[in-house]
Amino acid sequence: MGKENNDVAFIYTDDDFDRYDNIFREAKQKINDEDKARLIESLQILAEGENIEQAVDIDGMLRYFTVQVF
Repeated sequence: MGKENNDVAFIYTDDDFDRYDNIFREAKQKINDEDKARLIESLQILAEGENIEQAVDIDGMLRYFTVQVF
């Protein structure tokens, strides 16, 4: 339980689709290469910590957290 499994973690490793195979196989809806590239780009943005608003709807996320807290 204490070991991290990068195959299923939302952690940017590189741009190779095969590195995220388990994430894509377990998707609940049909995805295409454009969807895969968008997810990987978002993970890269989050890993770099810059321009986060390109990957995350900040306003929506804050609203979600506010509702969850109350």
